[in-house]
Amino acid sequence: MQNSSKLHQRNWFSFATAVAMVAFVWLAFQNFQAERRYSDVVYLANTLQRSVPVSPQAIHDFVGEALAMVDDGECRSDLLNAGVTVVLADLDANASTASDETRTAALKTADRFMLHVLSCTPTDGDVWARLAMIRQALGASSRELAALMERSSWYAPAEGTTLRARLEIWRHAADDILATAEPALDHDILTVSRVFPLKAAADVLAGGSQRFQDRVVSVSASLNDERVAGLRKAGLDILPARVSESKTDTIR
Repeated sequence: MQNSSKLHQRNWFSFATAVAMVAFVWLAFQNFQAERRYSDVVYLANTLQRSVPVSPQAIHDFVGEALAMVDDGECRSDLLNAGVTVVLADLDANASTASDETRTAALKTADRFMLHVLSCTPTDGDVWARLAMIRQALGASSRELAALMERSSWYAPAEGTTLRARLEIWRHAADDILATAEPALDHDILTVSRVFPLKAAADVLAGGSQRFQDRVVSVSASLNDERVAGLRKAGLDILPARVSESKTDTIR
């Protein structure tokens, strides 16, 4: 009886091991198939990330392959990241030369791809920012854009490239968007003001609407005198001079 029980346990263990091995082999095969299926997209993305010149037509020719990830339900992060690079590069390539109709079609394609990426990785703050940028170009409502920007801020509060993308949107956003999402806006301004190198911070925070500039000035009030002086010297001259800076200039 005892031997029968042990044999039964061994049989179940062998069966479970066999099932696990089959699943492992199947997953490995699926990964291999996906890598082969999207190898051209990955290669192009790597080429673009190395700043190697690629013609706009060559980029556009591979957008369809990137979109196949949406139809296939592909959620591998490395493949999706490559697709994002190609889709955004296609948008940039057509930014100034394409017709309005072509530009709108490219934006809708990018919108569809970003939505798929977010269905796989809903906590990717950078993709939320890219989606906001696309929706801004498509004329989305202020409330929708504010919500997208807030999600990006929640999930990527201090990532450099994502912060730059959000500040680009903030600078060109309508006043009602800035008012609706003011806490997220102020957080981004403060983070850039404190942690970016002075020149980079001044470049990111310069320009924009009057309301945006007003928020930059208001948020900067929490910075110390040395940081404000550094930002002013780096070119962010909308910030008012502090008393200590004025005294130093007088002594000189």
